[in-house]
Amino acid sequence: MGFPLIERQIVMSAGRQLIRQWRLLKLLDANFQGLTVEEMLQGLELAWPQDDRKKREAARRTLYRDLKVIRNARFPIISEKHRGKTFYLLDKKFQPKVPEQEYTLTELISIYFARELLLTLGTPFGEGIESFYRKLRTQLPDKAFELLDEMRNVLVVSDKGFRRYRRHTRMLEDIRKAIECEYRLEIRHTSLECDRPVKHLVDPWVTLYHNGALYLYGFSRRAKGKRMFKIDRIDSLKLTDETFERPSDFDIQKKLRPSFGLFLGEKPVEVKIRFDKVAAKIVAEDMFHPTQRLRKHKDGSATLSMKVSGLLEVKYWALWFGARATVLAPKSLREEVIKELEATRRNYASRP
Repeated sequence: MGFPLIERQIVMSAGRQLIRQWRLLKLLDANFQGLTVEEMLQGLELAWPQDDRKKREAARRTLYRDLKVIRNARFPIISEKHRGKTFYLLDKKFQPKVPEQEYTLTELISIYFARELLLTLGTPFGEGIESFYRKLRTQLPDKAFELLDEMRNVLVVSDKGFRRYRRHTRMLEDIRKAIECEYRLEIRHTSLECDRPVKHLVDPWVTLYHNGALYLYGFSRRAKGKRMFKIDRIDSLKLTDETFERPSDFDIQKKLRPSFGLFLGEKPVEVKIRFDKVAAKIVAEDMFHPTQRLRKHKDGSATLSMKVSGLLEVKYWALWFGARATVLAPKSLREEVIKELEATRRNYASRP
């Protein structure tokens, strides 16, 4: 059995529903004597005894829908009555058979590499894969891991450029709860433009990982619009008892597709940057944007064209190449790069 069966049933559900249903299955699996509806509501943090009647009824409907989905996925959830109460539990006769697997070297290396990446980042996800890795080691012969132990000398994940999120464990857990259960968050966030933290009441929609950092994206009641908050710049965060409804058509991948990174402009514009022959080799190795085209020239240089929304990140990316890159279009981006270079030159000229 396993995850593929439940995945086929609810793959079209929103991500938060999938997570909640998976947590419900784990909750039942960990309580062999069964759980009441009230206990499941609290275990999933959908509702608490002190919540109002309207909220509790909505939470019950959600729970019953989740139970139906899991049952349709052929997980044998049964109900039993004891002391006048109904308990839901997994049928004790149900013992899923996990077939013995032969792991290839490529698969083991992939697990090892993913583990190193997540441990370096330092989020709760790192703790999860480390737990999985330990269990895997107990199930496979020591020889299967001898090569992996030696790989520390040949495959190294550098921790440079990675931010550590272990101190944000509680904050990330609260963000997960808020997204999953659709609770508003009250945060104090210090943007680059401000010297002091500003309070926002936020409808949290999703967390993103980009360039070694984590971000929270959602709707700010203060700004009356969608905002991106860098987790590192959130000074404090707390769950509120206010609920919200995330737009049903929200798709973060689709929304960010026109951007060069995380930030969007009003509409996409054609960007052209010419790279010398050394930089052209670097640019040719990667996919920076889905619309990019690279036209090579006889002298080894190349011109990169792409249609991008939001030019700030493009500007700093072009400046990273220094004299090896020349912005050709649009004119506004070219002028911004020139201003930045002139300001940099003045900084050096004013200091010995």
